[in-house]
Amino acid sequence: MFIASVVLAMLGGTAYSGIIGATGPWLAEWFANRNFEDGPVLRRYVRKIEFNWGRQAPVHALPKDEWSAVFTTCLGLDIDETIDFQLRSDDGARLDIDGKRVVDNWGPHASRTRTGTVPLTAGTHTLRLEYFDAAFQAELQLFAKFPNDENYTSIPVTHLTAPRDGAEPCG
Repeated sequence: MFIASVVLAMLGGTAYSGIIGATGPWLAEWFANRNFEDGPVLRRYVRKIEFNWGRQAPVHALPKDEWSAVFTTCLGLDIDETIDFQLRSDDGARLDIDGKRVVDNWGPHASRTRTGTVPLTAGTHTLRLEYFDAAFQAELQLFAKFPNDENYTSIPVTHLTAPRDGAEPCG
């Protein structure tokens, strides 16, 4: 983290373009404000969206309150499926798939859960999850229930691939 802090300071605290730690299919971009402004201060890959940061900042380069993040991945399906999504957050979060809102849990609030169901065709789909923390606790969890599942679980990483740079990250 020291290197990221040095780079952040050299850039005037506004952006960090390198990607730290390729450990999963979700690209996480962290912002030092709650409005996704001034470019990400840090980019890294994460394996799944199951976070409970409590009262701490998720990464060293962020304040403990008033920050935001965008998580992007590519969901690949072999067949048409209707998937139920469950999004739990403290504060605001919203899930878009292929540019369409599927779950809206936006606004400052205590931990709460919202769900959404979407029919998806076979092929690759872009998932974009936006989150902001206003103050105090910070939590973000995304689960899915596929047609043969009884319970909500993390989206299997076997269905996900990391996005590419460019206008169509999953295209």
